[in-house]
Amino acid sequence: MALAQLQEHRCREAGERAAAQGDHAAAIHALRERQAALEKPAFAFIRRETGVHPFVEEGGVAEFAVGVPVYMGMTLYSVICPVASRVAAIRDRLAALVVFVASERQRRRIAARACPGQRIEVLNGGPAAVPPPRQTTGQHPLPLPRWTHLARRLLATPDAIG
Repeated sequence: MALAQLQEHRCREAGERAAAQGDHAAAIHALRERQAALEKPAFAFIRRETGVHPFVEEGGVAEFAVGVPVYMGMTLYSVICPVASRVAAIRDRLAALVVFVASERQRRRIAARACPGQRIEVLNGGPAAVPPPRQTTGQHPLPLPRWTHLARRLLATPDAIG
């Protein structure tokens, strides 16, 4: 009986781990969608405000709380959608930058962890074209097919091709 309970407990733990991994993957996907949706509005906002064409880096960067950095020339100007729980660790670096977020709720969460007076702009981003995360199956990826005898022979003798 104890063995059956142990197996059931392990099975339940494995299921909880898989669900947690799925939740984490979904949260990452949602963050990437918000960031991608705000790239064009952030570009337009900066262009309107400064008259300069900004450069939006591809993807979130750990040094900026996984937010997407936006540059004017070689100067960092803003960060798109940093992760609120990581903002406190970099609040001094963010203080001089504009932080772009997708909602008033995000603005409040970041403002609570940022320096007082941090400039946070709420932008309206449309749907983004970020592919959904791959579902975790718990299986390893399939191996590549093995070389056939013909392919091995061709690689072994380059003259056989000509």
